[in-house]
Amino acid sequence: MLFLRISGIFFCNRCIEYKIMRLKSILLAIVAVLTVFSCAEKDEFKLQTDQILHFGEHYEFQLTREIKDLKEPRITCVLKDESGNIFERDAFVNIKDSIATVGFMQGVAEGRFLLLSLDFVPDDDEWKGKKKSIGVGRYLEARDGKINVTGSYSVKYGYGGAGTKEDPYKICTDSDMYSLMGAVNTAGRRIPFVGEYFVQEQNIDMDFYSEYVNAEYGWLPIGESAATPFAGSYDGNGYEISNLWLSRNLQSGVGLFGVLYNGIVKNVKLVNARIIGDGAVGGVVGSVIGDGEVAGVSLVQNCTISGCTVSGNVGVGGIVGMVDKNVRLQIDACIADSGSMISCNDQAVGGILGGAVTMSSVYFISCTNNANIYPKSVVGGGIAGGVDTVTVISCSNFGNVEGSLQNSQSYAIGGILGGSGVANIVNAQNKGKVQGYKGVGGIVGSSLITVADDGSGAVYNNVFIQSSVNHGEIHGNQMVGGLCGEAQIAVFKAYNKGNVTADSDYAGGIFGSSSVAAIHCCANFGQITGYKNVGGIGGKVQEGTFALNTNLGDVYAYNNWAGGIFGKVGNQSIIHYCGNYGAITLDQDSADDDSNIGGIAGEIGNPREWSGWDIAEVVIGAAEIVTGVIGCAAFTTAVGLGLEAAEHTIHVVHILADITLLLAETVTIGYSGNLLNFPPDQDYVGKSKIIVDSVKLACARNYEEMESLVNSAISAAKFSAGDLRLSTEPMDALKQNRTAQLDFYTKDTINHKFFNERLNEARIERYHQVEEDKHSRELAHTIVQGVCMGLTIVGMLVGAVATGGFSVIVGLGTMTVAVAGGLNSITKAVGNYDVNTLEISQSFNYGKITAPGRANAAGIVGRMADYSKVADCLNAGTITNGYSIVEVAGGEPTIQNSLNLYGDEPLAIIDNHKGNFSTIENNRVYCNALTEDEWEKESYNYSLYFLEEREDILIPSTVCKAESYSGWDLEKKWKLKNGGTQGMYPVPNVSIMTYESGGHH
Repeated sequence: MLFLRISGIFFCNRCIEYKIMRLKSILLAIVAVLTVFSCAEKDEFKLQTDQILHFGEHYEFQLTREIKDLKEPRITCVLKDESGNIFERDAFVNIKDSIATVGFMQGVAEGRFLLLSLDFVPDDDEWKGKKKSIGVGRYLEARDGKINVTGSYSVKYGYGGAGTKEDPYKICTDSDMYSLMGAVNTAGRRIPFVGEYFVQEQNIDMDFYSEYVNAEYGWLPIGESAATPFAGSYDGNGYEISNLWLSRNLQSGVGLFGVLYNGIVKNVKLVNARIIGDGAVGGVVGSVIGDGEVAGVSLVQNCTISGCTVSGNVGVGGIVGMVDKNVRLQIDACIADSGSMISCNDQAVGGILGGAVTMSSVYFISCTNNANIYPKSVVGGGIAGGVDTVTVISCSNFGNVEGSLQNSQSYAIGGILGGSGVANIVNAQNKGKVQGYKGVGGIVGSSLITVADDGSGAVYNNVFIQSSVNHGEIHGNQMVGGLCGEAQIAVFKAYNKGNVTADSDYAGGIFGSSSVAAIHCCANFGQITGYKNVGGIGGKVQEGTFALNTNLGDVYAYNNWAGGIFGKVGNQSIIHYCGNYGAITLDQDSADDDSNIGGIAGEIGNPREWSGWDIAEVVIGAAEIVTGVIGCAAFTTAVGLGLEAAEHTIHVVHILADITLLLAETVTIGYSGNLLNFPPDQDYVGKSKIIVDSVKLACARNYEEMESLVNSAISAAKFSAGDLRLSTEPMDALKQNRTAQLDFYTKDTINHKFFNERLNEARIERYHQVEEDKHSRELAHTIVQGVCMGLTIVGMLVGAVATGGFSVIVGLGTMTVAVAGGLNSITKAVGNYDVNTLEISQSFNYGKITAPGRANAAGIVGRMADYSKVADCLNAGTITNGYSIVEVAGGEPTIQNSLNLYGDEPLAIIDNHKGNFSTIENNRVYCNALTEDEWEKESYNYSLYFLEEREDILIPSTVCKAESYSGWDLEKKWKLKNGGTQGMYPVPNVSIMTYESGGHH
């Protein structure tokens, strides 16, 4: 039942008006309620009015300290119920002796409501007829016909709440935001709100106060300088902050929050903002700082920009602009939407973060960029432009990252990260187009630290990528890769689906160029095109280990060095159980007279004439730094375990689970309580486990998708030589064999560790066959196993080598904003280029190879340097103007137990220019065009083939028989299905790296 209760406390001259207004309001409410019931019966009513929400008989309450700016007799009260519904009540105000009695025109029901604000239109020129809101942030308890005002209130700052985690300061209006800005920026020597909490209680429009602060320059950031930063915790609570604008072209540290110091900003939704600054420009936070040499820790979580413009000169990010030296920042679940524009006139621009300077550490978890990014100079990325030490977990980029193809300063451009230092990237994906001049990649652009003008002595930082994928088109001038343009890199269970184009040199499906690389269990599906050094997996690599990789994309080089797996491979490397199914082509008109092309590699070994960008210094991170990457606690844990145990704990196959669990206290800073000004989150362990489990599932799905795509593509593949009188069943068997080897490798940590140890032992064994050299032996094991595949804490995680991300800028001498940090100590190990310990084993080519007659072309390797080895390899692709396994070799090569299936005529295994052999034995060539009788007539040509036995030439009647492969291991290394059946041939079977595995296979 509705009734009117008139209070007698108002002055007589307002009493009649008050009574009439309340009566009118109640009558209107009765009509509205009746309308609701009537329409509800017809199912036509859609409740969207706040005038009848919580209608009831409670009318009056009193305020004291909250009314310092209130002079109007009539106002609108904005309230929120405990379910988050916001509604209004018109009211009269009577102020006497600093006490305001507020009477609602329409009462409220029994309950507890948060009084957000008192709204009115001031009668003065300053407000120009616009609404003014006084934030209150106190609770109204409506019981038994009375309304009591409850909850804490800060007289000093004018907010409801006590600033604690349980009772945070309540930001209810634009005037509250203005007050917060003023309190922070004018605090003087003492930084206010350290460790204190704020929560936003409703959507806030900042258009008026942006102009109110300064009609020309707009909003002044909360924390306008390093001397007056914001050091509290601001929770936007999922509400919008709209129409903020500022244009401060000469100021650094620009955003809604300017400078964040050991603080938290979360759940902020910035809508239709326009933010312009000089350096360190971000939509939500401009700059994150620490305290000099003392490490700072901050968190930016679940923040979003929508329809925003963010622009500046250096360090521009959709969410955060820049991270300073000695700062650890976690950016968690942040989004830049497709309607936003993020631009940078000079360097370092990213959808989420612009840049992080030397000696900083940034952790990205579940961030997404949908905005297009247009870097005008160095370092630009979908998630971050330039970073030093960085961890990326479950991040995605859908926007285009488009630098210039003509400007050489458009350098280090990536779908996820542009330039990076020590980087660990797990479960990342890029679906946007990525374009730049140099160092261009779908996931990472470049990790270059420094380089001489001629490209010699290039030094790279370590990048690790697991369970990640690129779908976008990647285009650059040089150093262009599906996942990474250039880096010292390890990649595991990752793949590329986008086309990759380098207008000049170094293009690859996984990476363009690398000093040291370890690429395992990866695949490429995109078309790869470049001028020189072009490969399905990598364009050029100096040394490393490469196992269980598959290329299904076509490879095209205009000039030199094209291969199904690599264009060019340096010394001290292992290529094992890798397969190519794509067509490999050297341009007929542009290729050099002595160019090289092969089903697996164009050229292997390190000729002494390599120079410039072909050679890079190998870098191993020093263990001196104990804070930059993983923090003291994790470092102490690693040292306690010992290096051997650390290698076992943090190796590639379980990098996700082990790193996140072992380092959870530091990696997930937002949940760990490591934020310096805030107490621990008691639910930290449970939340960390949820993160770990979800990412593990995502990684498993990525791997399953990759394997499904690979197997489907292999099933659809055909012999490039359609006239071969051979069965397609062996190809199916090889597909199954490959899957079995991957299953073994990824089954558990023991198998994985064993496989990697065998890879390095094979390198060492090969070395012993060549020359006793302790330095080379140590190099072979330490660089690849310790730095790339072992991923030890000391070698990979603790080793924040020199500078990263912004190291690109430092190297080019164009750094303008970031404070230069001291270089960490590094260890350089320069390869011994006099000795090759390179081996290709159990690898196979099914792709068509097309080359001009002047090129060195072969089914496995076009040219191999001194002492190189090819063993147990299969070529089933046609070769135009080439040889079966290897065309040109240096001194003392080893070519054994390899099979060629292409056969218009018997082709030589090798054309050795030096004439000196180490081991050329047990190889087989299938001669499809000649019968056994025809071969008898052509036997005088036997000496031309460098074959030791007549049985080395296979014809249709012998290719399928086990006895044709005397000296071959048909039990493990090779598998001959249905031996003796017409058209069958052996294919690589069990990887030799799984032998003696203790029964784990």
